[in-house]
Parts: sequence; structure tokens; C-alpha cells
Amino acid sequence: MKGYDVISRFIYYVVVLAMIPIGSFLYVVYAYPEIPQSLGGGKPAYVKLIIDAEKIPSKANETTYLFPSNVKKEKMVTTKITRKLKFLYRTADRYYLKSSDKPIISLSNETILGTIWLKESAETSAKMIPRKKAKN
Repeated sequence: MKGYDVISRFIYYVVVLAMIPIGSFLYVVYAYPEIPQSLGGGKPAYVKLIIDAEKIPSKANETTYLFPSNVKKEKMVTTKITRKLKFLYRTADRYYLKSSDKPIISLSNETILGTIWLKESAETSAKMIPRKKAKN
């Protein structure tokens, strides 16, 4: 009977120790990516940024994809709104962002005037509703 107890205890410890890496793997692969960043998870947040047009970095090839292609170019525009970007990280003086398959870009806080936080999923986007003109 004593040998049986030793074997059952050994199997118990092996099963318990095997559950730790299996549970960790399942958490990392399935649970963590679905937890919002606001709760410490890895689900990406999507934003549109309101950017000071005069302070946009001069490297045109880095910033051209930040803005929708259908935006009309006007001389008097002082701000621009970017397309939907994946918000990666923010430090005291920089924002780090990514747009689909493009490289990561960082923008200075001085360039960014505001942030529009979009819904959690990549499929949704914020809709801006224009004000109706007053009838005379």
C-alpha cells in the first residue's frame, strides 16, 4: 500500500507541475490578447489623432500614410485628423503608433493636439457627424 501512495503522489505532482506551463500557454495565446490595454491586457487600442499641420515632421514618406487619401488639401488648414491607427505606447514626450502593415512611427506630443479613442475592435471606426447648417 505504501508503494501505491508514493506513485499516486508522484503522478499528482507531475500533473500539477504540467498544468503550470499549459495554463500559462493558454493564457498567453487566448486570454491576454483579448484583455483591453486599459485593464493591462494586450488588445490593441485604436485612435485617430488631431495633429497640428504646421508641426508635422518633414519626412514626407513617413507621414503620408497617416492621413486619408480623400482629404482635400487646403492652404488655411491648421489641423489634420489621421486615419485609424493602432496605439502602441506613449511616453512623456512621444506617441508610438502603427498603421496596418506600415512601420511603427513616433510623433512628438507637441505635434498632437488631441486624441480620438475609437471602439476596441479594428473593424469599427468612429463616425464624425457634421453639424447641420442653420436655416436663415
